[in-house]
Amino acid sequence: MHAADLYEQTRGRVIAVSKDLDPALPVPACPGWTVHDVVSHLVGLAVDVATARVDGYAGDAWTAQQVGARSGHTMSDLFDEWDQVLPQFLEINRDLAASDLPEKIDHVLGPVPTTSFESAFHVDLIHHEHDLLGAAGIPRRVALHADISAMRAQLTNVRLQFSAHRLATLRLSPSDADRDWDIGNDAPVAWVSGSAIDFLRSFGGRRTLAEIHSLEWSGESDGMAEQMVLPFFEAPRNPIPGG
Repeated sequence: MHAADLYEQTRGRVIAVSKDLDPALPVPACPGWTVHDVVSHLVGLAVDVATARVDGYAGDAWTAQQVGARSGHTMSDLFDEWDQVLPQFLEINRDLAASDLPEKIDHVLGPVPTTSFESAFHVDLIHHEHDLLGAAGIPRRVALHADISAMRAQLTNVRLQFSAHRLATLRLSPSDADRDWDIGNDAPVAWVSGSAIDFLRSFGGRRTLAEIHSLEWSGESDGMAEQMVLPFFEAPRNPIPGG
């Protein structure tokens, strides 16, 4: 399934959970943000991609503009805006090379080839779906296909992280998937088991280092747990309520 199809499905679940929440409810996984702020960011991201406003992608100023510009909007307004931009956004997501976006996106971490963003929009969306579910007190514990796909999409960056730190190969064994993945090119020297959601949330800075260390590790794993947190994120000091 293409990432754009996953995005569309996950978006439906995000709207379903957020429409029944108090817009002012704080979202613990996004310090300083409310439900309204999270949805404003998600809508703003889709609009910014559709209009090629991608300079400073994922930076504080970029996301703050998305949230601030919609501070006076109702949740219904936000959903309507999302509905309106969705066809154009999905068309871009399905064929980034043919879109009007620049060849490289000025990400907060540096220039990134635009074609590498195929899964990035869905990964961001599904993390925020989990953030909203946690705020609502109804975290999802059983992984959907969308969770596993998002986890797999992030593995590319985890592999780069391991390579940059000259770590040996780690075998990742999600308990709710039907296969393993190796982080590295050689025979694994360490193994870790947990749910696909645990791995997804660890990569995205939603699990403390203590929580990552508490997964089922074996072998020579020194230094590996720390590099499972992608560089754009930072592991929280304290567990996030609802995960």
